[in-house]
Amino acid sequence: MHERQHPLCAANTACDRELLRAHWNTTLRQFERRDWAACIARAAQAAEAAANIHLRRLARGKFALPAPFVDALIAAADGLEGVFRRVIRPAAERRGARCDMIHVQKRIESLSALAAGLAPARGVNRADARSAVESSFAIMRAFAPRESARLALPF
Repeated sequence: MHERQHPLCAANTACDRELLRAHWNTTLRQFERRDWAACIARAAQAAEAAANIHLRRLARGKFALPAPFVDALIAAADGLEGVFRRVIRPAAERRGARCDMIHVQKRIESLSALAAGLAPARGVNRADARSAVESSFAIMRAFAPRESARLALPF
């Protein structure tokens, strides 16, 4: 599920914001078209972009880490679950904000389970897509509140 960033997008929160908007808009279109599997995949990508935005802000603001190091963290973490489990959650625990992350962790686990279940043999339905969209939206609100402020759910 992890998208490799274009080299020009490395260390660029603006590029992450563009990815967030693009993936979310595609999520909405896929939901309207009833393409449930594509909707789930794009919802997961939008949530991953939000996690990357959060990580970049955290790394630059709280820890003053250099951009290339942050890019390496994102690449090594490999996707939404990895970024959360390997970087965001440990940083939150260090700052004493672990309890704030519990609801986000549950949403990430739910979204990741749905996205992982997109094998061709398993059919997905509207309820699965709705759950994925709701989880993605909650993750975006938690990790990128400014960027997601103008975004809305499709239902």
